[in-house]
Amino acid sequence: MKILMYSHDSYGLGHLRRTLALAEAFVERDPRTNVLIMTGSAVSGAYRMTKGIDLLKLPSAVKVANGSYESDRMSVSFEVLKDLRTGLIRTAAESFDPDVFIVDKAPLGMKGEVVPTLEFLKEERPDTLTVLGLRDVMDDPYQVRKSWEEKDIPTLIEELYDLVLVYGPREVYDPLPEYGLSPEAMSRTHYVGYIGKNEGREAAVDLPFEPGYALVTAGGGGDGFELIRTYLEGLRAWEPSFESIIVTGPLMSDEDKSALEHLAKGLKVRMLEFRTDMAGSCKEPERSSRWADTTPLPSFSRPASPPS
Repeated sequence: MKILMYSHDSYGLGHLRRTLALAEAFVERDPRTNVLIMTGSAVSGAYRMTKGIDLLKLPSAVKVANGSYESDRMSVSFEVLKDLRTGLIRTAAESFDPDVFIVDKAPLGMKGEVVPTLEFLKEERPDTLTVLGLRDVMDDPYQVRKSWEEKDIPTLIEELYDLVLVYGPREVYDPLPEYGLSPEAMSRTHYVGYIGKNEGREAAVDLPFEPGYALVTAGGGGDGFELIRTYLEGLRAWEPSFESIIVTGPLMSDEDKSALEHLAKGLKVRMLEFRTDMAGSCKEPERSSRWADTTPLPSFSRPASPPS
């Protein structure tokens, strides 16, 4: 099976990590599976890929305001960037000819960049299963419904997607009825449980402090400055005996990182930018959730057509 996955990744690390976790699970289930991940994440190359998985790096974009984007790395207009990304996505779908196309979170992609590819697959490659993957909590339900209605997203989901997967248990939170999806789209929706990654709990032996330190991280770090600044100011007021390792995240600006490094001077603190083995410093959690490891992987078979 060939699986094409899309993750727009204009901010943070969560979307890429979830996409990688799914890709690794698919390959583990059947080593003959090939997965191609299209992502705009600027740090996608830092993650080790399992055999059977490869990345197609899309030019990076960054959200600068609610609903507004600009080029992150290149000095080009967003319109040029979007056209480039749209063409790469379409070309990848044509060349790779996937059995399954999975779109993460954004039904139309960033500013609609996935729509031409979805339309192409429906018209020219109807055997390709199109799948929309949604986290269980997107935003305030009223805001999601308002935004989706303005862009006619419920109608497009019904027309362009064969399946909708919700990454969470329905018993905890069931948001989709609030989003304005049609009964037909809801009938093709499956709640697949939380998506986790089977991290190897190997000790991170190269860390600068012995166990007993405080680990502080802000994820990607793009909005983590205030969190870490507050922590460092707290250390100055308290002066604890333990040491601290702070991982700023690869998406924090150089200016913010410099300000934090200046604030950390004289404290028992080591600052790092990014590590892919964060779980290596954590204790293996006890699996107490009644949903843990009980939800099977989705079976990618096309839903039976309704009787005429």
